[in-house]
Amino acid sequence: MHQLDLTLATAPITGQAAVRLIPQENLRRLLDRGLVKRGVAFYVLCNQHGSRVWNGRGKVPVWVKDWQAQHGSLDALKATL
Repeated sequence: MHQLDLTLATAPITGQAAVRLIPQENLRRLLDRGLVKRGVAFYVLCNQHGSRVWNGRGKVPVWVKDWQAQHGSLDALKATL
């Protein structure tokens, strides 16, 4: 038997592409709790630490501040349902 070792990219997946990685059940939960709304932009980051979502209201999370410090703009994190 042969074995193939794969190394997956550790680069973060952001914005609309990241939304596709979040299970439908979790998205439904976010909608039901009013944490995100259809047609209203929110911010998403999926990386080795899991998926993180911020609706853009209230205190800015540390992960968003870290992203801004490294990348400047939040445009890459922006997504909608």
